[in-house]
Order: sequence, then structure tokens, then C-alpha cells
Amino acid sequence: KRIKSHIPYRVLDAPNLKNDFYTNLVAWSSKTGKVGVGLGNNVYLWNEESGAIPLQTIDYEQVITALSFSDSIFLAVGLKNGRILLYDQNQEVVQSNYLNVDKGICCISWLFGTKKFFVGDEVGDVLLFEVVESNNSHSLYDLKLLKSFKCHQQQVCGIAISNDLKQVAIGGNDNCCTIWDVSDLENPKLKFSLPHQAAVKAISFCPWSNSLLATGGGSKDRRIRFWHTNSGTLLDVINTKGQITSLIWSKTKKQIVATFGFGDSEKPVLVAVYNYPKMQSLVQIQATPNLRILSAVPSPDNSSICVAANDETVRFYELWSGNPGIVPEAQECGVFGSDLIELCEGIDKGGDMIR
Repeated sequence: KRIKSHIPYRVLDAPNLKNDFYTNLVAWSSKTGKVGVGLGNNVYLWNEESGAIPLQTIDYEQVITALSFSDSIFLAVGLKNGRILLYDQNQEVVQSNYLNVDKGICCISWLFGTKKFFVGDEVGDVLLFEVVESNNSHSLYDLKLLKSFKCHQQQVCGIAISNDLKQVAIGGNDNCCTIWDVSDLENPKLKFSLPHQAAVKAISFCPWSNSLLATGGGSKDRRIRFWHTNSGTLLDVINTKGQITSLIWSKTKKQIVATFGFGDSEKPVLVAVYNYPKMQSLVQIQATPNLRILSAVPSPDNSSICVAANDETVRFYELWSGNPGIVPEAQECGVFGSDLIELCEGIDKGGDMIR
């Protein structure tokens, strides 16, 4: 079905929203439904009932560069100077802070169902933290560093975690995406390095197939690639006309949405929805020539996306119905486009025996 409206159903002013491809300044809580936005050196939580509420900060001279909600009560915020702040959504005050010396934070990604999260910094390192109970009387929680490992030669642009929590994909400004086996979280093992032609920020594991990964390249690449992460096989490449800033899979349809930054000057596109695996463009939301999307996150019910735009606005687009039906694990032919890969994945093709 086509999107009913090609315009955002809500636009919020976001003064001081940093116009930077390498930041990740919007997050949407699956626990409370609140939207978090980093504006300059302040964090705001927004919902329809209470509007925008500023959160207490402890470092007013440093710009916020990344934020992410856990699936419980926590909000992690990263700053340009390497400080990581932890908020409790109920308390709305800083519960803990950790200073990663002189390494700016670029992205944060929580492991579903846990109190652990990955942090990517501007020198190519990834750090694994766990929220633990505090031993002092000033706060309830502390951040414990479990592991730090070198992933890229330049800054980390994006982090995605597979649904079974066994793999993590990490995109870098050195034009590649690395796949890591994190079955043992404190002993990550490099599996594959996937080449691109520009920075890799847009990374997304398919919600209905654990080993299917989508990646998107920056301005000098502009391609969406699909990978089988158990073998490192490139399954398909789709050319687009824009810098890909985020990729989000639907959980109710076999579709994927891409958002774009710098793009075609004649017919710029902000958002495009494709079906999978044919990758036919179902809907394209056009943009004015100077408007671009910096990052995007899905709503808790996966029906909408919230995007940070370079004109200091936060926009909301409804993409899919709120039907709670989930696409089951895709054990069917055609998902990977390869008989051998589907055989490895346990997909029974049927038919004649190979002789």
C-alpha cells in the first residue's frame, strides 16, 4: 500500500540541532513513547502530553553528538568531549557519567533486553558498557566498562545489533562495515570487513531474518547493499541518488525505508520506501533542494519514523500501519537470492535432487 500522505504529520522546531552527518541526535523510547533530541548542549524529552522537557546537564560547554534509549528506563547520551551521561526517564536527572578521554562519541546502540550498550567514538574504537547499581549515595547507577576494541581506522558512524544478539555490524568513516561475532560479549571476534566507497552510517539488521543486513553508503557511494552476515556474501546492490543516512526495516511488511542527506539537486528525495527483495520503489517523499535528513529512528510500534533535518526541525512521517502483526522468520525461497545460502540457512527449496 502507498503512504497516505507525502507530508510529515508533525514538525517540531529544533533550534541548535547540529547539522552534521556524523551525529545521531534523535531517539524514540519504546518504554515511554518519549522522543529524545539533542540540541546544542541540552537534551530534551518530548511527548504530546507534556511537550518538551529539558533534562539536567553537567557539561554546558560540550555539544551533544549521540543519544539512544534502552528498551527499559535508560537514556544514554554521548558528548563531543567523550563524556557519556546516563539518564533515568522517571527521574529525568543524570544518574551516572563516564569520561572517555578526549574521544568524541559518535553513536550508541543498546542490546535488547539487557542493561548493556555499545558506544562508537571518533577514532574507530567501540566500547561496551553495562549499567550497574552504584555503591555511592549520590546516584543509583554506575557505568561499568566491560570491553574496548579497535574496529576502524577512522570514526565509527553506525552500530547495529542482530536480533539474536550474536552479531554486531559497525560502520566507519574508512569506507567499510565490519561484522563481529559477539556471542561472547567480552571477547568479540572479527568475521568480515565489507567494502564500500564512502562512509557507512546507515546499518540495519532485518527483523525477520537474523543474518540479513542492509548497509547504506555516503555521498561518494549512494548505494544500498544487502549482505548475508554468516558468510560475508554481497547479495544485492541498489543505486540511489542520495547520501544514505539511515535504513529502517518494517516489522509488518517485507519493506525497507531509506532516508537521504545530500542528493539529486533536480529531484531531491528525503525518504524512499522499497519492497524486498525486488527493491521496487513504492513511495518517494520529495524534498526542497536544500533540505536533507541527518538521521532517523523508528517509532515503538514501527509505524512511523522520526527524523532530524538540517533546517533545525524534527519531522515525523507515518510509513506503515500500526498493525501489531509481525513478519515471521523468513524461512522461504528468495530472501537471500542464492540456493546455496538458503541451504545453509536451513531453507528447504524442494524439487529434484542434485545429481
